[in-house]
Amino acid sequence: MQAVRLDTRLPRLPFALAAAYGAVLYGIGTVTTNAIYDGMLGVMLGLYLCSIPAKTIMDVLFADRFAAQRFWSNRPVLAMQGLTLVVGTLVIFAGMVCLMRA
Repeated sequence: MQAVRLDTRLPRLPFALAAAYGAVLYGIGTVTTNAIYDGMLGVMLGLYLCSIPAKTIMDVLFADRFAAQRFWSNRPVLAMQGLTLVVGTLVIFAGMVCLMRA
């Protein structure tokens, strides 16, 4: 059985896209001049961000029986996964607000 290697890196590109989406949405008020497209873009970006911790959890649960102990005892990785989940949820919320505005 192959051992799971926990990804300790912060997903930089999705975070940069989420920050750019939030900055443009807050500064200008629209990304694509259409609220429906803005909302769809935000929801899809947020779902992608939330899928990163979900992938890690699935790897921990099903790939290696000892990986769960390493995952839950490694606080920086756990904090990074939690931060990714919170940012993804905020981006989904911003996208839903855009969709409700349309």
